[in-house]
Amino acid sequence: MALAREKVTVVKERTEELSTLVNELSTPIIPVLKGIVVVPLIGNFNDERLSNFIERSLLEFSRLKANYLLIDLTGVKGLDSYTIEGIQKLILSIRLIGGECFIVGISSDQAIQISHSNIQFSKVQTFSTLQHGVEYAIGQNGFEIKEKKA
Repeated sequence: MALAREKVTVVKERTEELSTLVNELSTPIIPVLKGIVVVPLIGNFNDERLSNFIERSLLEFSRLKANYLLIDLTGVKGLDSYTIEGIQKLILSIRLIGGECFIVGISSDQAIQISHSNIQFSKVQTFSTLQHGVEYAIGQNGFEIKEKKA
């Protein structure tokens, strides 16, 4: 009986470790350039995953001393109102700590879903591609990209 309980405990611990790893891998935080961080969203979000996304994004944004957080929606097929609200919470939280958020990679379907929700992103910079968002953030951060002369 003691051996069975010990195995159950080991399985529970391993399950928790794997769950933590999956959460970390499912929402990577990518420092792109000085002061600029990208969070690519992939797949669908439930309560736990959305909460983890907001918490990890805030912690890493602060730890990296970033100025701009780009939320990349390229990997999200559909946006429900719950996920849109979560994104809005993250944007507000980043602003409260002195940062700025941009939403990038917005498809036409996502634009329609966002416009039909009761959530306003009118004061949030949006870009259809990650590239445009990064270029804009670089400029806002006081840098510029120049083509190298051959």
